[in-house]
Amino acid sequence: MQLNVYIPRDKEHLLAELAQQAEQAGRSKNELILEAIERQVASSRVPSYETFELGAGAIDRADLYDGRAG
Repeated sequence: MQLNVYIPRDKEHLLAELAQQAEQAGRSKNELILEAIERQVASSRVPSYETFELGAGAIDRADLYDGRAG
């Protein structure tokens, strides 16, 4: 699969930096770009646990374990 990405002129310096880092690391630019995309996508995943706002009041411990096999 192929994806073409538009790089605006004001971000052109990133292409030179990418080429330099790829050469220094002995890796392809494609590998570095895929790694960056994977990191970004992974960091945006919703956690698999429930979160509670600080100061949310009293939290019933049973609510924390609701739905879990025990």
